[in-house]
Amino acid sequence: MEKNLTTPYMDMVTSKMHIMDAQKHFGRLRDMLAEWSNDSGDLVNGSALLFPDFPPKKDHIYDKLYEKSSDETEVAALLSIILTGLLAVVERQLADQLPGGKFYNVDDRVRKETQSMPLHNLSSENLFARLDRLQKNMPNANTVTMEGIILWSHNKTYAYLNSLELKEKDALIQKARQKSPQILKAYRERKEMIRNKYREQLQEKQKQKLAKDRRTAERKDKIVDDISSQEGACKSREELELNIVNMTEKETFSYLQAQIRYQKNIHGIKKGTEKLDYQFQHKGKRFTAEQLKQNLVKILECENGHDQEATPITPANPEKKEEKLTALKRKLTDKIGNQRKQRKQ
Repeated sequence: MEKNLTTPYMDMVTSKMHIMDAQKHFGRLRDMLAEWSNDSGDLVNGSALLFPDFPPKKDHIYDKLYEKSSDETEVAALLSIILTGLLAVVERQLADQLPGGKFYNVDDRVRKETQSMPLHNLSSENLFARLDRLQKNMPNANTVTMEGIILWSHNKTYAYLNSLELKEKDALIQKARQKSPQILKAYRERKEMIRNKYREQLQEKQKQKLAKDRRTAERKDKIVDDISSQEGACKSREELELNIVNMTEKETFSYLQAQIRYQKNIHGIKKGTEKLDYQFQHKGKRFTAEQLKQNLVKILECENGHDQEATPITPANPEKKEEKLTALKRKLTDKIGNQRKQRKQ
């Protein structure tokens, strides 16, 4: 992937190319991904060529990658899935530059307006990389200092000052010194304002957390009180059967709800159970008392360690693995088809 896709693509976007001329490369990228997602043989045997103008760089790592291996069949299957996913991303994110997009085959006016538009965001990434390095090398420096260093380097201020007459250069330096206290004052005021705002937000979050914790505690207290009025929580199926034997249907329903609510909020959802086991309805339909009883019995059995034994780990079945890969690829292909339909509408 790195040798045949990533590096050639980055070589293309970092070249001195007009952004509108990159459309033919975007189109070829889409076409080659579509071809390789169906048959990734060229990527596996090393004969793939994404962009003729930007061939892959062949070195000792490249040669090592394309030595004969017994895993080529499995690699080809995995590549097919990955490339199908990449195809979906490319068709979605480059839709405006592909045939039918609003920036495909634009007129000369648009080409002129976009003449200085870069093909990448490496410039901004470079600035943040410099900032990250300065923060590590100068942990006590303030933001104004780091901004000045970055701008001095990025704008080539040193070379600009040396190109000026001595008198003009001294005047600019003197002006910068005079403005320094004013800039630092504005920086400190801004920093204090941001700090106060952050402090207010933190206090509000703490207030909300305390209120939420108080509500949770009150709810749990009420649940425990309800259970205490029913002579405590059930421990087993036998105890449950004994407690509800003389209850009416309405009393049984309320009793089961209280018991399930106690198990969920006090003990939490247990291993071997599902979230649905702790609910009182599903898809708008309320559970019957018998259904609630079955769910509570399941919860109690898991509580008492009677849940099902863990299924032993067995080696993956090659046929099932292939079926899963095929299903995943079909899902990605359907997604691509839906994206194409949406663009046509």
